[in-house]
Amino acid sequence: MATQPQATPLQNMYYKRPVGTPKPCFICYRETRTVLWNPQDFLHTCDSHLSDTGFATAVSPDPAPSQKVTLSEDELKKIKEEWEDKQRKKKEKEEAAKAEKEKEKESGSSTSWLGWAMGGSNSGTNASGSSSTSPSSSSRTPPAALFSSPNSPPTHQKYVLNRQIFAMRQAEVKKKRNTSQANAIAPKLPIVPRSLS
Repeated sequence: MATQPQATPLQNMYYKRPVGTPKPCFICYRETRTVLWNPQDFLHTCDSHLSDTGFATAVSPDPAPSQKVTLSEDELKKIKEEWEDKQRKKKEKEEAAKAEKEKEKESGSSTSWLGWAMGGSNSGTNASGSSSTSPSSSSRTPPAALFSSPNSPPTHQKYVLNRQIFAMRQAEVKKKRNTSQANAIAPKLPIVPRSLS
């Protein structure tokens, strides 16, 4: 008999997040746009319940060092120089391609009536060429600007539910899990006989 893999236990650490669609509060059933979320569970709650210690307690952020990527000034300078070199090479290639197109245009200008007779136009290819170079020449942010400062505040507040509320959430999650397992197994079971003959 094969055993079902055990699901990860429910963690009592929830993050406060705003949502777009209001849903009924878990406690008072009033419409709310605040959700307490963790990877295994979520529940809609009013902001007034979050200040009640009988429901949930806010967890202060740890003073431990952050897990974010921190770079020294030398590394940032190196990355910035590499990026600038790439951008400089890219511009040189674009200028070389532009010069090449202008040479083709000058050499093709004497035969422009031939191109027109064949169904093409030099002005149409030139216009499409100029439009393709304009988006690539738009300004971009260097990679060093993408790193956030290590002193940035956390994005979501953390909450720990009261043990009785958390026990209710555990029971509800377990009930949902058992129901989904039963629905998955039900089609595999034999059918009950309808009549005895």
